[in-house]
Amino acid sequence: MHASLESIVSHWPDDLTRQRHWILRGYLCIALLTVGSFSFLHGPFNQVPSSLACMAALAVIGLMYLWRQWPIAATTHALLGVCFCFLYFISWHTGGLASPQLLWLGILPLPCLMLMGYKETLFWVAVVMSAIGSLFGFTLWGTLPSDLTFSAQHIDWALISLICIAINVFWVPLFYFAQNKKQLINLKERNLELEKNRLALLQSEAYKDEFVAAVGHELRTPMNAILGFNDVLLTDMQLAPKELEVVRLIRQSTDKLLKLVNQILDYSQLQAGRLVLNPAPVQISSALAQCQDSFQTPPSSPVQFVTALDPDIPAWVMLDALRVKEVL
Repeated sequence: MHASLESIVSHWPDDLTRQRHWILRGYLCIALLTVGSFSFLHGPFNQVPSSLACMAALAVIGLMYLWRQWPIAATTHALLGVCFCFLYFISWHTGGLASPQLLWLGILPLPCLMLMGYKETLFWVAVVMSAIGSLFGFTLWGTLPSDLTFSAQHIDWALISLICIAINVFWVPLFYFAQNKKQLINLKERNLELEKNRLALLQSEAYKDEFVAAVGHELRTPMNAILGFNDVLLTDMQLAPKELEVVRLIRQSTDKLLKLVNQILDYSQLQAGRLVLNPAPVQISSALAQCQDSFQTPPSSPVQFVTALDPDIPAWVMLDALRVKEVL
């Protein structure tokens, strides 16, 4: 039995629409087999003509569904309508409320629940409850036999009917089991795939941080050499004023580039959670003035860098001056 369930799960489609088509085809086959079995079952009631008529109607519905591509909702309502008429007719002629066939009406809305939703199911539940209420009224008014005496043949026939009802009810949890099992398998596979992607992203992030750190360190080495030679030019060599200005411009550009490299290294440290702050007493106005000097523009420029210091801020505070300047 477990192997059969696993086989159903393995062949169960992933798409919800295809799942509903499978369930609908299953219910059509179950309805045909059940009605066909009672057509040729030697019972105490003459229901062969109505059974054959019901089988013909179900066959027509199946052909319209497969050949004319009837939608699931229309096919389900047609299926339930034919079965309802057949069950009501049989219950009418086999004892009314005392008929074992009345139990079939109780499971009639189950296909609707699996194929369309709770609103359509509530509609069919209301139809079934109205049918049971009408049979009760007809029995109470004496229109239907209420004192039917069951013989041995009646009991055997009722037992077979109840067994068929139990088998049909079993299909509902089986379908739900297959559907939920397939969804759990797909969910587990997607979670494993997401976990692999997460690990791959973390690994690539680690490679990126290592690369940034390595590039930063490699850039600092030649730049420190440039700064050292620049100091030699400024201190030990006699340069003309024009040449000295060029050397100073080289020094300023190199300092800016070294600052950018240091910021890249700081970013990699920040991403790794290893960035250390060095708080110290800092005069806020002085730090702000240094930032303003870095962004000075000519008076004729349409874009001006303006700073304003709130007087409520203390003159001296404990903070990392380098990081504050970077933020500003």
